[in-house]
Amino acid sequence: EKLFQYVPCLKPAYLDELLEWQSDALALRFAPKQHRVVEKNETVPFKGVRQPGGIRSGAVGRVIKVREAGTELFFARKSGDIKALAPELDILRGLPPSDHNVSLRASYVKDGSLHLVVRPWAKTDLSQFISNPEVLPGWATGENVQKSALIVGWLNCLAVGLAKLHAQHIKHKDIKPANILLADTSEDDYTLNACPVFCDFGLSKLFSEQSKTVGGGCTPYYQAPEQLEGRHAGRAADVFSLGCVFLELAFMLANKKRKKLTKRVPTGFASSPEGVGDCIAQLPTSTFWTGLKEV
Repeated sequence: EKLFQYVPCLKPAYLDELLEWQSDALALRFAPKQHRVVEKNETVPFKGVRQPGGIRSGAVGRVIKVREAGTELFFARKSGDIKALAPELDILRGLPPSDHNVSLRASYVKDGSLHLVVRPWAKTDLSQFISNPEVLPGWATGENVQKSALIVGWLNCLAVGLAKLHAQHIKHKDIKPANILLADTSEDDYTLNACPVFCDFGLSKLFSEQSKTVGGGCTPYYQAPEQLEGRHAGRAADVFSLGCVFLELAFMLANKKRKKLTKRVPTGFASSPEGVGDCIAQLPTSTFWTGLKEV
């Protein structure tokens, strides 16, 4: 106790903070998009953040929220099997920074696993939002006009985002609500604001202007007809999948319950063309809705 009296920084209340400073100072430094093989005795600068909703699970990896040492910058770190995550790393390395897709901060191999550090971190995705809109901060208290404007803005962001991916000669190949993050851009829990961001490029492919890939990929419910039938699929397959997402969001805009859509489209959009037509017919008939239905 006398030691604590004369050296306050050694008190238990300060000790954790002191150890954190020390860890940050000793951590490796990563240049933008740098890849490293990290030894067991080396410290990476990306530390997990303990908080509710700070962990997400994907098909080939576990995703947690991390903070970069010496900063207040937060990222998502996806960790998993090297062979399974390597194709996604190749795609992310070639992606320029964008508001419409995740971007690579750094990557490293440690303890036999590959770790991808990307921005932004988002605790909510579009699938969770469609199931329960109140997972989005500010939704419960937001006005209807504000909510509608937000979703319409998302439609534009997603269309622009996909166009930019295709301009970089990248086919996503697995567009679905669960692969669209909702990055919260508000500064509190009361302001309704979020930006949709494409993520999970594990099935994505680089292509030439004329090339097409054979079927496969994509969650069956959102597959284009050519993917479902195992035929060659080009960029149009991505557009079809995004159109399916648009229809789900349009149902929300029209205050229609999602179970009405899933009842008419039970196994997938491509396999239920009549059901899709019925769902579109249920949307309002104003000028705005006529344009959206054509899309």
